[in-house]
Amino acid sequence: MKFQRKRSIETPIQIEIPVGGLPQPHRHSRQSEPSCTIPSCLTTSELKCTIFPSSVSCCQKCAMGYTLDNTVEVTRTCSKNTNSWSPCNFEECKPYVDCGVTLCHGGSQVCSTPTVTDPVCCSIKCEAFEDNEACEEEVYKCDTNGKWSPSLPFCVTPGSGLQLVARPQGI
Repeated sequence: MKFQRKRSIETPIQIEIPVGGLPQPHRHSRQSEPSCTIPSCLTTSELKCTIFPSSVSCCQKCAMGYTLDNTVEVTRTCSKNTNSWSPCNFEECKPYVDCGVTLCHGGSQVCSTPTVTDPVCCSIKCEAFEDNEACEEEVYKCDTNGKWSPSLPFCVTPGSGLQLVARPQGI
């Protein structure tokens, strides 16, 4: 029994926090709680962390269309002795492409939040307006260049006015 307890303390613990964070507060028992705080709700990136007896290592990966200082992925480590993350603390990723849409005529839209593997998708339906006929509900996808496929219908315009940063190299 002592062997199992000692082994479980030395075995790393894996934690995954999806884009948008955990649905409810995530708690660790006091014994396994690291002195290095792991954010539980980043809205623009996911975290995959490994908790070791003396340190924590987290890979932060940005959602599609977002970046961290010219990269979309960074691994941060924290020693439980110093309780500081290197390189620097966690921060939200910033958008380099605007995949928002603005409804400008009668219709409806519902858009998804991007993840690290899935782009923004919007379900859009347009009502008849002036010389334009109504169009059935269809799903539109935005790529990392801000291009929509298929082309957006008449009742929406691309963009939502986000403040964009430079596109990371190699994307």
